[in-house]
Amino acid sequence: MLLFTVPRVGLAVAVASIALLGGCSVTHPAVSEPTAPLSESVDLVALDAHRSAYIGDASKVAALTAAVDVGSLGDQTLALSTDARPYALTIEFTSLADGATPALVDQLMTDRAALLLATIGNADEVRWTLPGGEGTTAALTRASADELAGAPVAEIGESVAGLADLVERLER
Repeated sequence: MLLFTVPRVGLAVAVASIALLGGCSVTHPAVSEPTAPLSESVDLVALDAHRSAYIGDASKVAALTAAVDVGSLGDQTLALSTDARPYALTIEFTSLADGATPALVDQLMTDRAALLLATIGNADEVRWTLPGGEGTTAALTRASADELAGAPVAEIGESVAGLADLVERLER
């Protein structure tokens, strides 16, 4: 399992640190308010450019979490489970952004998780843990994402236009 922290500053620094140190503690800037519509929060071109066939590609997975604007929801640590199925990305929030409640983050993460599953080829699920005493964890499996979108997310999200279609489906 690879573990690294992504609070909110520069993705290039995070990628370099991951490559050199096997982990990092960096943040990317919040691009939007936590309540902004998905279509205004997501960078579809970056999502398409950083898509990865493998969950173990830490630099691309970090870039994908930035492209779906997870940083606007709060500081987080990313863990990549690559040893055995289910292959998973776990986003552990260490704090939530101002104005972001646990219920709101949980709701917004479901859509972001579907987009991550559409762009990480062998990911079976995306999990997220919210801060607090109980450390509430939620997850979206590939099958659940497919059901949510009404079709396989990996097929819908094969291009920028397909990712835009997926965002529209998720916003309904």
